[in-house]
Amino acid sequence: MQIWVDADACPVKVREVIYKASQRVRATVVLVANKNMYFPQSSLLSLVVVGSQFDAADHYIVDNSSAGDLAITSDIILASALVDKEVSVVSSSGKVYNKENVKEAHAMRNLFQELREGRLIQGGPPPFGPKDLQDFAKCFDRELTRLMRA
Repeated sequence: MQIWVDADACPVKVREVIYKASQRVRATVVLVANKNMYFPQSSLLSLVVVGSQFDAADHYIVDNSSAGDLAITSDIILASALVDKEVSVVSSSGKVYNKENVKEAHAMRNLFQELREGRLIQGGPPPFGPKDLQDFAKCFDRELTRLMRA
């Protein structure tokens, strides 16, 4: 089992939780990003820098992940593709995506995008905060434990 991180939009505090858990359970983490970024030196952590093409990181994660892996992303389109591959997905705000809820979340994302484009609503999600980090840590630990036992 590997942990895949859609790293460009992943909050630093979330990545720190992932790094600590990786060391604790000895799981490998692959950060995938469009640019170079800092991560602690560890044989369990690696960074793949993909091109700047649209969704290059998403395509890399989908192409290289396997059933039973765990992915961290808040990109619902990526989450949907990964769930189809039987990869467990946790958002940075602490939501687990699965076959039962990912299609509905994808539809809601599309609806809100249309409403924003039509100027019927403005803005996006609220900023990432301490409760989001706490929710992520609990959810991530629960999914990681479940996968490690499988």
